[in-house]
Amino acid sequence: MTDLADTQIEATDLVLGADNVPAAKERQCLKCREEFPSEWAGERICKRCKSSGSWRNGSA
Repeated sequence: MTDLADTQIEATDLVLGADNVPAAKERQCLKCREEFPSEWAGERICKRCKSSGSWRNGSA
């Protein structure tokens, strides 16, 4: 049995779309802290940060 304290899913991520997939919504980028349109619950870095040289080189 999974302890809820050990999960990394936020309560707001449990809103499901038509295919029982967490719905797209605005989330805060973990790198720059700006709000961005996230397509799914696991997308936590914005496209701008992902396209930066430091992110691609692994020195985020």
